[in-house]
Amino acid sequence: MPSQPPLHTAVFAALDSSALVLTANQRAARTLAGVYAQRMRTEGRTVWQLPTILAWESWAETLWQQLVLRGAETRVRLSPMQERLLWKDILAKDAEARTLRSPESLASLAADAWSLLARYNGIDANGGISRLRAQFEAASTDTRTFLRWAQLFERRCRKDVLLPAAQLDAALIPHIAQSKLFIGHTEILLVGFDRMTPAQTALCDALRASGIAVTMHTLPDEQRSLRILETTDEEAEMRAAARAIRAMLTANPQARIAVILPDVPSVRSKLERIFLSELAPELQVAGAQAPRPFEFSLGVTLDRIAMTRTALSLLRWTLHPLPLEEVSALLLSPYLAGAQTERYARAVWDAQQLRRATLLEPEISLAWILKQTQLPPMLRAQLSALQKLVEEKRPAANARQKKPALTSYSTWMEHTAALLAAAGWPTGSDRSLDSTEFQLQDRWQELLDEIATLDFTGERVDFATAVTAIEGATVETLFAPQSHNAPVQIMGALESAGSVFDTIWFLGATDMAWPAAAGTHPFIPWTVQRDLAMPGTDATRALGDGIAITKRIAASAPETTFSFAHRGSEGEQRPSTCLRKLGDAEWLRDNAITLPSAPIITLEEAPDDITLPALPDAVMRGGATILKLQAACPFRAFAAQRLGSTALDSTEAGLDARERGDMIHRVLAAFWNKVLTQRALQQMTEAERMQQLNAAIDIAFSRFTADTPWEKQYLQVQRDWLLQLLPQWLDYELLRPPFQVIATERTLADQRIGPLRIEMRVDRIDAALPDGVIFAESEKQDAPLQIILDYKTSNSTEKSWDGPRPDEPQLPLYAALAPEETLHGVAFAKVRVGDMEFRGIASSAEMLGAKHVAQEDVGYRVSEWRTVLTQLADDFARGDSAVDPKQPPETCKHCEQKPLCRIQELQAFAAEDSESEEAQVD
Repeated sequence: MPSQPPLHTAVFAALDSSALVLTANQRAARTLAGVYAQRMRTEGRTVWQLPTILAWESWAETLWQQLVLRGAETRVRLSPMQERLLWKDILAKDAEARTLRSPESLASLAADAWSLLARYNGIDANGGISRLRAQFEAASTDTRTFLRWAQLFERRCRKDVLLPAAQLDAALIPHIAQSKLFIGHTEILLVGFDRMTPAQTALCDALRASGIAVTMHTLPDEQRSLRILETTDEEAEMRAAARAIRAMLTANPQARIAVILPDVPSVRSKLERIFLSELAPELQVAGAQAPRPFEFSLGVTLDRIAMTRTALSLLRWTLHPLPLEEVSALLLSPYLAGAQTERYARAVWDAQQLRRATLLEPEISLAWILKQTQLPPMLRAQLSALQKLVEEKRPAANARQKKPALTSYSTWMEHTAALLAAAGWPTGSDRSLDSTEFQLQDRWQELLDEIATLDFTGERVDFATAVTAIEGATVETLFAPQSHNAPVQIMGALESAGSVFDTIWFLGATDMAWPAAAGTHPFIPWTVQRDLAMPGTDATRALGDGIAITKRIAASAPETTFSFAHRGSEGEQRPSTCLRKLGDAEWLRDNAITLPSAPIITLEEAPDDITLPALPDAVMRGGATILKLQAACPFRAFAAQRLGSTALDSTEAGLDARERGDMIHRVLAAFWNKVLTQRALQQMTEAERMQQLNAAIDIAFSRFTADTPWEKQYLQVQRDWLLQLLPQWLDYELLRPPFQVIATERTLADQRIGPLRIEMRVDRIDAALPDGVIFAESEKQDAPLQIILDYKTSNSTEKSWDGPRPDEPQLPLYAALAPEETLHGVAFAKVRVGDMEFRGIASSAEMLGAKHVAQEDVGYRVSEWRTVLTQLADDFARGDSAVDPKQPPETCKHCEQKPLCRIQELQAFAAEDSESEEAQVD
């Protein structure tokens, strides 16, 4: 049997002698309790008394509760949330503070300053800072302001018999001196305290003076295996650690490994990605449920967890409209009722109804959503219940002045719970919570209960204030699921105190990151911070503490590796000064060690003889887009048109670029359907022209329903824009030779190109009138000298029609389907501010009177296009789906299919093959 670590030996000896073990943090207490339980099981015991192992804060709280129950204390101990509320109330009533930052941010700063003073013996015996008054007054405006707030805070605590949390240690000392506390132990062993605050030290001195033996455990200075590794960059450093850890676990699956970082939150997502790919790549597969071989000791704040974000979004939505992306995420959340049953229906509604709604406002209200059609029934039912509850339970206190209702925090927390229940949060009726979600739900309820205790001030607030309190609490509340005792524990340097491991890897040991710099507080005079030895006031002492913690970490495992990256995000990096104090350590570079590469998951390859089903003998949706995608990349056309893979529409307020372009088409179509010829346009006065344009805009806008002030104002802005743009285009049209518009927005139904059946819509067809003849309605279809026009608001040129893979095949396709005997030209009609022109080809250069219209044999050119387009149609129909972008990487830049085609991996494999061939040649 291997020998147990010295720490565990000392703890077991203390427990066997009925001593109390106090740890610096909750993690160490849980870990040691688990080790003790394992010892009992190893000894064959099935029942044993719980060990007396407590974290310092928990132990101090039990002592205070003892005093309260015995009547020795009447003060109410404030929670951090209650304390910040007091500070916020004081600051909100301060006329000078209103010109500074928000009361919430200032309240946090003030609470931190008071906490520092309390933990470093800056608070007087009577609960104030009167002995430091002169230093506060002499320092700066900020310190004088804080002094004024502190005096108000002190008076408030004295008046309401309150005790700030940070003063708990000092408050226990007189009761120990007067023997009013029952400690229950004659010995106390302190474990994992890198440095005690003066308040903790004073409490320990009081315990010793009362006859209790208080000792500090220190790890023995034994011979250990130490390595210091330098890597090229931070990702290489993390991968080196992950691969070395995988090798350790392969050799010894029972190994206990710690990964320590100076600042876990800043690199958490990157580290998690790398460790997952190196230690458990199989868990990257969607739906994998096996526990990970690593876990983070430090949790994440509640506001960053999807389940909690859903709850917060629901609460905000009952107060005011939300941005579209937040509404979309909310409607698709798995934490609402019916999310499983209606999952597909809700996704389709979001993609095809919500995101494509006309006149989409920047923010969407709950009432607006309920007015929409085709909303999935269960979703409509729950949102209707939510809206009804809001209207019933949150009436205005004064209907005339529209002031919000005021009540207690506890009442609003009950209302919050009812709102979430109405929406089916978090389970709905068609799913069950997993273990982590159960724990999260319990933590959420605890949070609401904590906020309900803010009623201690007697203040009545509106619901918006209550929601702000919930949001603020989620930002400051950490959540970590119950540990599953993963072999690899990822933690901060201070968290590791009081624990021992088989192996430790310390990442990011650079001079900028370790030891972590401690700043001074702006509300406390420098002289006070220096005299009280607060963090950040003595560089020598800070370095000494960092060296001590570094040595403690090195002594916590038989093997320890400290690593740092030569290059970081901000440039060159050097190793931490603390590493130079480790003594006999082996210094290595990453090229001096050999680490195994990540395991490769072998996927079954698809057979080469797959036969795609034939295209249905029906009109395919997409029209010219099918051929455009096939020309750009065959796989892109296959994925979009045959697999139905499309990205969500991008969203913007009002009309997007495509809809604004379509609006120009509609207005010009309505205009020319009335005006018909250039001669008629020439004969109109400017007033008549503007009148006709306004009438055309009215026709185009008739499809919009403007109910809200925002929608009405937005349409007015669009009308003003059109009335500035389109007169310029009509002036340009007057420069052409005579013409007649014979068709606008003409639909070409069930057209064939090769094996494809498609449907298209032609923007406009003109007929040139060299002799000034106007064709009657019955003659328009067969009018000679026809010109097909395609309106463009983008910078398109006729070069996009060239080659076997044209970028813009729409106009060539129109031409290929038009009667050859009447077609004499095709052109883009560019309607752009400052860039009005025709670009294309015609049988006569004068036909459009434009310098960018080339004279060509239109029939011959159309024949070439027909050949190219037929080949593209044949390729698409037979299932050509090769990943073959026309001009990479430009073609791939805005492609929606990259997650499917995995072109980056193909390029990487091609590069590896190229390097291999070069090596063979060498």
